[in-house]
Amino acid sequence: MKEYNTCITMISSTEDNFDFLNLFKTDFKNYIKGIEKKENSIIISFFDNTTMEIKIANSEKTQTQLSGMINYYSKLDIENKEVLENLIRQFQISNNLMYIHFDTNNDDMRTDTIINCIYEIAREVGGILIYPNLSIFTNTGELLISKDGKSNVKSFYASAKKTKLIDDNIEFSDEDRERIEKNVNFLKDRNIPYKEDMKLIPSKSNTELSDVEMIYSNLILDYILATMSATFPGEVNQEHWDDIYFIIKSLYAIEPYMSDDYKDLLEDIRNNRPVDKIKMTWLYEKCAISMWVLGLWDFPNQYSECDVDRMNEILFSNENNKDQLPDLFLKMLDPEKKELKFSNLQMKSYEEILEKADLLNRYKWACDNAKVNNEEVDFKISMPILNNQLLAFYQILNWNPNIPIKNIEKNK
Repeated sequence: MKEYNTCITMISSTEDNFDFLNLFKTDFKNYIKGIEKKENSIIISFFDNTTMEIKIANSEKTQTQLSGMINYYSKLDIENKEVLENLIRQFQISNNLMYIHFDTNNDDMRTDTIINCIYEIAREVGGILIYPNLSIFTNTGELLISKDGKSNVKSFYASAKKTKLIDDNIEFSDEDRERIEKNVNFLKDRNIPYKEDMKLIPSKSNTELSDVEMIYSNLILDYILATMSATFPGEVNQEHWDDIYFIIKSLYAIEPYMSDDYKDLLEDIRNNRPVDKIKMTWLYEKCAISMWVLGLWDFPNQYSECDVDRMNEILFSNENNKDQLPDLFLKMLDPEKKELKFSNLQMKSYEEILEKADLLNRYKWACDNAKVNNEEVDFKISMPILNNQLLAFYQILNWNPNIPIKNIEKNK
């Protein structure tokens, strides 16, 4: 085997004889000139004449390696014991271990493309990813656990071929059935492909609604990343950066909510280190969902970018009146105590949030269905917008559907 300088390990629970070759071929199709299967490995050839090799461990090695991981990670000191317990549970129920070997070089766009495709595959099989430094990430890119016990997730649920969330015998509540019927009829009326009997849907039985403070803090943190990336698409003017950051930090007292990794990312942007600023700018779409949940914004569509100028007026400053304080700050301000009150925000109801999350989840199914069948999506949709909106709902509802793309079949 050729020597590579990077290896990401993917762990998942998939059906026996799962067709990973076709999955990699589909997700990497725009970036490769060839792909072939060799015993327990898949070789991908890129257009720049570099290669990537995916080594699929046999059953015996998989179980040996997973046992070692259980032994190692169970000894880590992590504050959220429930996350650690569910990670161990994920190791116990997993049956697939892949080592994805590739080279990184000075082409950051190439590296980002490879990693983004790996994450897409992880989402499609409900997998998790282990980096060379032994940090484990969810398939949405959140730090699940590092070797020093740090974690950026509030909750994590093991995903398998048959779990409570994908059991064919799952019973839906009357609320679930009403929500399903409403959204399916909405799709029918617009001739959008649908699957009426989807099992992986958000409901009160498999989600936990975040509190207003958590949603607010994630909104501001996402907004800072999007704003800094959009304001400085090229080289950062650090003095201008510091001015913007000082205003936002002073308005919303956000620093206590920042993890060390988040602060490091801000420093990377400020100091002109390699960062995917385009990906960060798309976080405006994630912000739009959080703002809708907090009663600050109409529900956004899934095909045109949100009104960033209006978002800036609500969250940061009015371009036409620099002395006017942003709408969110004024809405939350208690003039007597001169402090921000979360109770001033009018959150959408749990049911309203579940309904929209379910609808967007069905949009995602329709898009994935078209992808699997090599069909054009014949309704207006932007995948970067939809994916970021769904990320917001995953975070708000503490929910991760982990939809296996190979199980999608068109329902005409």
